[in-house]
Amino acid sequence: MKKLLLLLLTIPLTLTAKETDFLCNFKLIETDGFYDIELLEVTEQPFRYNDTPDKLGYTLLEGKLSHKCEVEPTSIYCSHRSRNSFDDGREPPLYGMKMTDDGERLYTVANVVTIDRLNLSATYFLMKESYKFEVYGKIKEFPKYDDYLKALEKVIETAKWNGSCKVIKQEDLKF
Repeated sequence: MKKLLLLLLTIPLTLTAKETDFLCNFKLIETDGFYDIELLEVTEQPFRYNDTPDKLGYTLLEGKLSHKCEVEPTSIYCSHRSRNSFDDGREPPLYGMKMTDDGERLYTVANVVTIDRLNLSATYFLMKESYKFEVYGKIKEFPKYDDYLKALEKVIETAKWNGSCKVIKQEDLKF
């Protein structure tokens, strides 16, 4: 069985679908942090994957968020980061980050969706990085960079879900 699977993996696989709709079910398997919000133990997420690259050369996985994807013949690795900035180089008032409800920290959230094209297994990973608001961006006030990093009080929280997907609709799928 293992030899057959290895043989199948060596055969060139070309997916030429223009759009594929997935319905993915995930179960929370581990978390480190996120004590301030309740994470869903089980979640169902619909996604639409578009194999046609956009004007910047990225393929996209659309769901609640738009994820930029890196594509391998057997998997789709897609990520999204909440931090943004203006095209003209100006930093927004919150450095492209969000403020916590208590106003003490700035944070950004990154998430990654990976879908295996062969067996439709999937993972969803969430990471939240937060920094002390009154310190962030004030590096010139610290004589040493290490002092600045310490004063930022950077906190990283993570969560991971495993699951599987079903193909709901596909167009022009060829192997």
